[in-house]
Amino acid sequence: NDVADAMVDRIVTLLFREFAVTTPDNAAVGTAAISNIFDNDNKSMRLVGDVDPLQNSNRPKDDFERDALAAAKLGNNFSRTEKVNGRWYVRKSIAVATTFSPSCVHCHANFEGLANPWVGALMVRAKVD
Repeated sequence: NDVADAMVDRIVTLLFREFAVTTPDNAAVGTAAISNIFDNDNKSMRLVGDVDPLQNSNRPKDDFERDALAAAKLGNNFSRTEKVNGRWYVRKSIAVATTFSPSCVHCHANFEGLANPWVGALMVRAKVD
């Protein structure tokens, strides 16, 4: 749990740093940077949503991610400890809203004017030793 919490803290700090420097003029650079951090092969941390995600791989991939996204769309965080491929993991999700930063729409124009600001979840997965 401590490792998962530390992962969330550091990722959120990184995302808010990106929000602070993203402008319409450099949005493509921000999108590329975030896409590299949340690379499709990264199973330890993901951004997941269903409002026209920038990459198809940002859609939920398993039951945890579907349950976590459903909670996130209501503004709720979610966590569970579960066995994945024979290993135990603490899995956590943090609800993500368009209201976190006005710069969200620089990369996600489809977020502008949504009735529900809760659009996705930051997912982390940490091994339990």
